[in-house]
This record gives sequence, C-alpha cells and structure tokens, in this order.
Amino acid sequence: MPDRRVSMGIHIVTGYAGKEHVTSADAGSMNAGIVGTGRYVMQTAEQFAAEIVSNNLIKVKSGDLMNQGRHMRIDVNDYEEVTIQNGAQSVFRNDLIVARYKKDPSTLIETTEIVVIKGTAGATATDPTYTSGDILAGATQDDFPLYRVSLNGLNIEKVTPLFSTVPNLDELNTNMVKYKDYEYKAGAAWKQSAGGLYYCTESVDIPENSIVVAIYIIDFVNAKKQITIGMYDNKAMLMAESATPFTGGGYLRYRIAYI
Repeated sequence: MPDRRVSMGIHIVTGYAGKEHVTSADAGSMNAGIVGTGRYVMQTAEQFAAEIVSNNLIKVKSGDLMNQGRHMRIDVNDYEEVTIQNGAQSVFRNDLIVARYKKDPSTLIETTEIVVIKGTAGATATDPTYTSGDILAGATQDDFPLYRVSLNGLNIEKVTPLFSTVPNLDELNTNMVKYKDYEYKAGAAWKQSAGGLYYCTESVDIPENSIVVAIYIIDFVNAKKQITIGMYDNKAMLMAESATPFTGGGYLRYRIAYI
C-alpha cells in the first residue's frame, strides 16, 4: 500500500491492526536492520553475473540484491539485456550498469530497472556520475552501481563488478569464530628443547578441518615463571624457562579460537 501514514509514534508492524498498515518502508527498515543499510548482492542464483554478448550487448543474469533494505531481483533462468552505445576509435570510455530505484513522489509507487549510464569518451576514461539517494530517508531515486564497462576504441575491454556480496546465515555460521576453553594443571612432565626452553603439550578436541586463528592465556594461578602458549601439530604447547614453572596447586586456563 502507498506509504502515506501520518506520523504516530511507535506502532505494531507484524501484528493485526484491523486495517492495511504494513508498508514497504516497514519491510525495508526491517531488512536494513538485518542485512545492513548499504547496497549488496545476495548469494542466490547467478548473483547478477554479467555476460558480454557483443560490443553493444551485455546480459545481467539472475539474482537478488538488497539496496538499503529494498529487495530487488531477477528471477532464476531470467536475465536483463542492456545496450552499450558504440565506442569510438582511439578513445576510451567507462559506462556504468546500475540498478536504479525510483519512487514517484505523487503516487509513491516504487520501481526498479537496470540502466546504463554512458560515460564521456576521451584520452582517459572516468566513471560517469550517478544518483546516490538515501532510500530509508525517503529519497525518490538511487543508483546501485553493478558494473563498470570499460571501452577501448570500439571494443568492450572488460566488465568490472562494483558490488559487494553479503554472506548468508550458513556462511556466517561456518566462518564464525568459535571458542573452547581448556585448563592445564601442574604436574605434567616438561621437556627441554634444543634451544633451552621447556615445553609441555596437551591434546585439544578442536573439530576436524577447523582452522585455529588464536590461542591465548585467560587466567593462571601460582605461575612462578613467564609462560607462553602456542599451537604445534594440532596440540596446545606451553613454553617456559623452567621445568617447573608452577608452584603447588598451580594451573593455567587458555582459550582457542577457531573457524
């Protein structure tokens, strides 16, 4: 429904109100809060992949994007064709392919389309200007740059992606740093290395194929010598200048961070 709601302070969005009351601004604000307030291509379908068909035609393939909370998409197995105007011999030009958001100020109808913004040809190429609007604040137009099309003379030399992708929840979970805490209690035998330092290793149950990104001491009691810690051959290794770095009842707690 058109977003003509009069300011009324706090109000319920995902709840029954006895009338139509959920607006695109409501949905966009929630999306922006979850995904972010920037411009992103999501990891679905072909992620708006570009295919050069000829020096005058580029296909932008399927995918989803989020522009300041507004969700726009090209359906799976569909694509958009964009026309690149002819280049000219002995000069360079940059065009931009953008996903343009527009809002009619009279009807408040919102639309999107893939648009080519033509640059100026010359001895060197520079990107043309585009409209950067704050959709969340009510802007009526915003251009999301997807690709730079670089022309060298009559030919398309390259097409460069300008967008960032946003990770999905599966990827975030996979790449999220996880932690495990361990405790070493005095009593295990320490060995001396060829360099003179003493060390002690402990097995740790980090999941297979994980990557350790950090290991550090979080607490210790009755340590009479400085102790350092690291990883060696998938084990925690404690190092000190003495074979007995702890006094009676001493212990050390350490944490391993991994992905």
